[in-house]
Amino acid sequence: MTGGERSATAAGDHLHDVIIVGGGIAGLAAARSLSGHDIVVLEAADRPGGRIHSTIGAEGLKNFGAHMFGGPGSIVGNLCAELGLSLRPIDASLMGIAYGKRLQLKGNPSLLPFTLPLAPIARISLARAGLRLRKGSAEAADMLRASQDLPWAEMTARRLAFGQDETLLQRLGKLHPQTAGLIRAITERCGGDPAIISAGHGLRSFANVWSSSSPGFNLAGGSARLPEALAERLGKAVRLQTTVERVERHECHVLIHAQDAAGRPVSLRAKTAIVATQAPVTHSIASDLPEDTRAALAAVRYGPFLSVAINIKEQAPGPIERSYAVSMPNMNFSVLFNQSVNRFALADHERGGSLMMFAGAARAEALSKEDDATIASRALSDLHDLFPAFEIAGEPVVKRWQSGAPFAFPGRAALQPALTRPLERLALAGDYLEFPNMEAAIQSGYAAARYVGKWL
Repeated sequence: MTGGERSATAAGDHLHDVIIVGGGIAGLAAARSLSGHDIVVLEAADRPGGRIHSTIGAEGLKNFGAHMFGGPGSIVGNLCAELGLSLRPIDASLMGIAYGKRLQLKGNPSLLPFTLPLAPIARISLARAGLRLRKGSAEAADMLRASQDLPWAEMTARRLAFGQDETLLQRLGKLHPQTAGLIRAITERCGGDPAIISAGHGLRSFANVWSSSSPGFNLAGGSARLPEALAERLGKAVRLQTTVERVERHECHVLIHAQDAAGRPVSLRAKTAIVATQAPVTHSIASDLPEDTRAALAAVRYGPFLSVAINIKEQAPGPIERSYAVSMPNMNFSVLFNQSVNRFALADHERGGSLMMFAGAARAEALSKEDDATIASRALSDLHDLFPAFEIAGEPVVKRWQSGAPFAFPGRAALQPALTRPLERLALAGDYLEFPNMEAAIQSGYAAARYVGKWL
């Protein structure tokens, strides 16, 4: 008996159609598009959704990860509509800023060089950088529109190639330290510093942030409602607290070695598999992939982020009722997100105000060295400095994401052929395959499902 035959016997006689490793949004989307087949979704955590994470309790909604959704007509919006989930327009400013002792929640972003308390030379530096960012962001928006109808592989290749020959800092040129700090606080949201991320990656981030109002939506009930609803539809096909240790491809099947919640070994077979985990995890568990694919997975880069969810006891519209994001370059955290924006304009609004204090990249790495109590204390200190009248409800909750967001860097596009190449009985999915957002993650899951369909 060969090694492959012994493994197949150990796994039992049942042969699933598809095993999906990873219960984040990419894996769940792939599973939904394969409904009607015999599928299993294996997720190591005790909940589905990965970095799309929120909770709701007596004090209100707490959001920790992904928070802005595409609206009707987008892939995310259409999926929410199919699942009967309600999206609420954010329709509020993304360019609030707290700098020095000045809190500016309204106004034209183009006027920031003249309204912030900056040194004269910093005003000139910020104005020049702003012009380059606006021009580049417009180019990024044009590229996105021009590529949206292309096949998935061609679309991702084109988008990653945009502005990938230089870093964002190289595109912007030499910056005054005050200007550099302002821009760094915004690029933290995508996990990297302007000196590391590609120009294209940074400009795509600013394409949204530059707007005086948000094009996005919040999900009623919290971001986690999307993965929870998908998992509910999939039912027993989703197996939580099942940690995959190895994915093996054999001539006629794929063999998955895992451990269940009690630490007992589990082996499953399928005609094909989708590995929808973060790139380092995929590199670790799928050791028989082609060498160039493994090398590309190892080269994908992630930035950390850290979030603190805070509920406040607002009983009437407060000072940030119309502000969704407030940048805080000189504070412990880089941005405050108001998850209950326009709450009092909604007839069925959730109880309590919901804020998320966010830090990314180097700032998150430094904060992560502290314990949760210290991190929460620093978040409350920032909030008190900005809005001393806010009354806190319950205790803040800290979440750490060491591999928070994959980011593109100069040369990243060269990895794409190895990451998207056809594989025998196996497909990869995840937001690291393009610009990291829900839309890209879901698209990657759909593309993986289409590919493995030929084995069925």
